[in-house]
Amino acid sequence: MSETITNETTGKSAVIEVESVIEPWMNPRDETDTLSVMCVEHPRWNLGGGKHDLNAIPETIGITHGENPVEYFQREHGARVVLALDLYEHSGLRMKARGLNDRREYPFNDPWDAGMVGFVFDTPETRETVGAQDWSDDQIREALIEDVEIYDMYLQGEVYVVSCDDDSVGGILGYKYAVEQAQEMIAS
Repeated sequence: MSETITNETTGKSAVIEVESVIEPWMNPRDETDTLSVMCVEHPRWNLGGGKHDLNAIPETIGITHGENPVEYFQREHGARVVLALDLYEHSGLRMKARGLNDRREYPFNDPWDAGMVGFVFDTPETRETVGAQDWSDDQIREALIEDVEIYDMYLQGEVYVVSCDDDSVGGILGYKYAVEQAQEMIAS
């Protein structure tokens, strides 16, 4: 896929292309400070991978059978918001976050190729890192969902490079952000 965006005033153009090779260094969980911590495990995929992430299923980190995971992450990690992580695995990977108690929020209409793989939550340390100490729980929830949406873009291979003249910027996650980068490059 390739798309050219042109500034009618300056006449400059920028080309947006899908990255041909997705490198491990492009993982947004590694490259940026996020509010979210993922506790996730899958038998075939190494998911998460961020500096704060826990690559383990809850039973292996101390949640006992029947224990409420929200209470566990609040007690052990100081979480204010805990969401479920669901993965859809069919011709690629998709990940979504949802509330734990509401099956109506289940993001995939496919019980065979999708299911819950873990949790995403905040901690006092991650709130401080991103300046979210005074945020409401609703703001934290929205930020956790956004962190997972960005990671989902990476899992889908929605990584772009934008080129204008002799300048190019790669590793841009999400088409919307690639268009914004292109418009910024051709504005002057």
